[in-house]
Amino acid sequence: MKFDLKQFREEKGHKQYAFAELVGYNQPTLSRMENGEKPVSDKLLNKIEDVFKINLDSYKKYDRNKRGLYLHQESQTDTSTHPEDVQIEHVHSAADEELKKRYLQLLEKKSEIDDRYYALREEHDRTNQELVILHENNRLLKELVADMKEVLKRVSQQPDETNV
Repeated sequence: MKFDLKQFREEKGHKQYAFAELVGYNQPTLSRMENGEKPVSDKLLNKIEDVFKINLDSYKKYDRNKRGLYLHQESQTDTSTHPEDVQIEHVHSAADEELKKRYLQLLEKKSEIDDRYYALREEHDRTNQELVILHENNRLLKELVADMKEVLKRVSQQPDETNV
């Protein structure tokens, strides 16, 4: 199930910039999430849970994977377990917990990298816009200098009327 960030925000009565500030994200990143350009991260869902005191586990990537893992384990559970099987399950359980922990760390890191990527992309876009403006200003400045030279040339070619 996909979390509809825009609908949630609008239902809570927040403008995009205000909602972004409320959950500690920048507005352009939230805009990309609302427009489907960037997935809604578990990190953001956690922030929304904290701010609005709600549970959004069913929308989280980790939770979907975790529930799938438990369902898979339950379907394979055998009622006639031997002691050595229990030890193996315990080892697997500890390994699973470590993998889950690492997976959550990697999801967090991915979310941070995504946020940084989009921030850099925004900065790149702003820089490109500034560069276009600078090129246009440079072009206009060259035209102005050329016009001023032409005016000076004409003025210097005119006879001095003050001596008449």
